[in-house]
Amino acid sequence: MYIIETAMKLIKIAVIVALAAGVASCCSCLKGKSKIAPFNDTRWQLVQIGNRGVNTGTGASTGTSTGTGTGAGATTGGDNYFVTFGKEGTVNGRGDCNSFNGSYQSADKSANRGNIMGTISVGMIASTRKMCPDQEMETKFFETLRSATGYIIDGDILMLQRDGDTVMVFQSK
Repeated sequence: MYIIETAMKLIKIAVIVALAAGVASCCSCLKGKSKIAPFNDTRWQLVQIGNRGVNTGTGASTGTSTGTGTGAGATTGGDNYFVTFGKEGTVNGRGDCNSFNGSYQSADKSANRGNIMGTISVGMIASTRKMCPDQEMETKFFETLRSATGYIIDGDILMLQRDGDTVMVFQSK
């Protein structure tokens, strides 16, 4: 009986280590991060949505394309695609060409090994209604933001998750 219990504990530890390694390797931008950015009142600049890299305006893209468009790996520019979560439950930011605001609820679940993990629920979002050059990307940005159910902060990186899968990656600015 003792051998079975020990084997089960080892399996649980192996699963936890494998999950942690998967989260840590999900994005090349996670390398070398140490100081944890606060969740609230930080301007989070989008660097990845799904498997699509987003240009942060620095000339470097996390995607595979250097052009613009709506395909995988396409980039967008400048100060677009950012979000700020206020301490009082408000969220605001900018998509491709429209500013937005709304409400959210969050709760920290745990803090370990330099990471902060929690749950999040973003409510309805109100935005300006300009037609954007990449309207499809902006729509995806808003829909993905609203679908997030959890988050992980690793250094200056915020990963929004849906059902345990990372769907958006932001970097603090």
